[in-house]
Amino acid sequence: MWPFTVSLVSGYHAPVPATGSITVNGAATGQTVTFTAIAPPPTYTATFTETGLAASTNWSVTFNSVVYYSTTGTISISGLANNTYPWTLRAQTGFTANQTTGNVVIAGADVATFIGFTAVTPATYTVTFTETGLPSGASWTVTLAGTPSTQTTASITFSGLVNNTYAYTLGAVTGYTSSVTSSSVIVAGASKTVGVTFTASSSPPPSGSGSSSGLSTLDWIIIGVVIAVIIIALIIALAMRGRSGGGGSNTGSSPKEESGDSSNMDDGSSGGGSA
Repeated sequence: MWPFTVSLVSGYHAPVPATGSITVNGAATGQTVTFTAIAPPPTYTATFTETGLAASTNWSVTFNSVVYYSTTGTISISGLANNTYPWTLRAQTGFTANQTTGNVVIAGADVATFIGFTAVTPATYTVTFTETGLPSGASWTVTLAGTPSTQTTASITFSGLVNNTYAYTLGAVTGYTSSVTSSSVIVAGASKTVGVTFTASSSPPPSGSGSSSGLSTLDWIIIGVVIAVIIIALIIALAMRGRSGGGGSNTGSSPKEESGDSSNMDDGSSGGGSA
């Protein structure tokens, strides 16, 4: 009689028989040993279902340290044994989710997790352009991000602007130059104000709007002053000359008077001789 022992085999239950003895009695003999495979434990599926994202949007879940991606509405992870599995949802720009992290507990059944995305309305701000230097009621224009706005007040406001960098240009105003003609403004969590100063231009008026002589207004003022000085000088000269002429006539009349007196005296003398 020979004793025997059968070793365990991975993935199988203990053999039957596991131990025993064999009796050899003048002929070959044997012993049947039966192995029965161990059935694998049942596995289950964890499913994440989302709503709220646009079709074909890429979203992902990190499940038990492994990232799973999808462009459909579901992410399914199969082959899960009973256990507790942590998960984290990747953030989606412009959306909030009803839950972003948690645990899936597998306990003899599949588990479904619902993710609801909600679009977030972005905060908006205003950009206001204020001008100084233009007369009241003057028309001026600002074009921001391709959108023009013309006003006759001292300010132009653009609203509904999200955080971004916006290019702008100022329209030309006849007879004025502006402190800035084009630039950009950065909106970052707050409204902005841009100041613009207009200065009256010193350039001559355009052709046809003034004198055809080519003289500026200042030139004409100088000419007018010179002419006025000349006229005043002539008037003064004539007045002085007239005053001089009147004095000479008075002096010339004295001899005539003296001559007349002499005549009278001669006549008297003659008369006396006759007497």
